[in-house]
Amino acid sequence: RREVDKRSLWHSNGGGKTIESYTKERRMYGQSHFFSCAGEHVRWIKTLPYYHETDKVFFSHAPVPVDAFLSHHERDMGRDFRLNIEALTWSWHGHYDISESDFARDHGKLAVCGHVAAVREGILTPRVYAHIVYADTGCGLAPWCPLTAVIIEDGKYVRYIQAVPETPVPKEYAKT
Repeated sequence: RREVDKRSLWHSNGGGKTIESYTKERRMYGQSHFFSCAGEHVRWIKTLPYYHETDKVFFSHAPVPVDAFLSHHERDMGRDFRLNIEALTWSWHGHYDISESDFARDHGKLAVCGHVAAVREGILTPRVYAHIVYADTGCGLAPWCPLTAVIIEDGKYVRYIQAVPETPVPKEYAKT
């Protein structure tokens, strides 16, 4: 696998927009307020767990790989997968020869994850499978990608709601 410049990756996946929002705040409230808020936010983010689990739903940023990949990956990492921050943050089926619906591990409960948008395929809605919901619809990747929330009731996917972006979807990205 090729090495990825983590700073560039972060910047192109919403980091640039984050910096822009802090820059606006700095202009409005001054430099000391900016650094105070940024520091508080970073400290708070560092306290957050990498996944959340209930009796019926497993939430994670990235999809957790299937057991076959999991076993191989655990062996490579030499530790318990649930403690593997890299996989919980960055796993993606596109790096492996496996379909999206088969990639994610079946936890015996519904899994809900972000991280994997299908904007290039023209999909701006969540992708729902029997054991996983890919909820990422590209918000932050492009001005026309909607912010999306999924509604889960009693461990089951019910529906989604979206904010309507101000910028229309370009024809080349509109699903036919």
